[in-house]
Amino acid sequence: MKPSTASLFCGECLQPCLQVPSPLCPLCRMPFDPKKVEKASSVEKQLSSYKAPCRGCSKKVTLAKMRSHVSSCAKVQEQMANCPKFVPVVPTSQPIPSNIPNRSTFVCPYCGARNLDQQELVKHCMENHRNDPNKVLV
Repeated sequence: MKPSTASLFCGECLQPCLQVPSPLCPLCRMPFDPKKVEKASSVEKQLSSYKAPCRGCSKKVTLAKMRSHVSSCAKVQEQMANCPKFVPVVPTSQPIPSNIPNRSTFVCPYCGARNLDQQELVKHCMENHRNDPNKVLV
């Protein structure tokens, strides 16, 4: 991370960047020492103090615990089970994608590679565009 502008990231956002031998900051792409990363405690505090209703059961849950709650909420699981599943338009020899409804995929902002999930996009950029000086928006 640039010395003049320290950026704070939550562990979940920073984790994919740490899975390569020489990590780069997800913001400025400069090399950094993972042992010197600051925890975003002010953001963590805010996430622990705000509550929002679960989209399934409407129970008010702190934002810090929402992801965990949603993954175990019976009503959300029921809603997801009722989501339409992927079905190919024509027969294909390709494997059917994961059974996760509404899977988000991304296009590489450097080369246009398509259908990358979040972790695949980070890994792809680290492996293929690590030293690319062009600035892109993701």
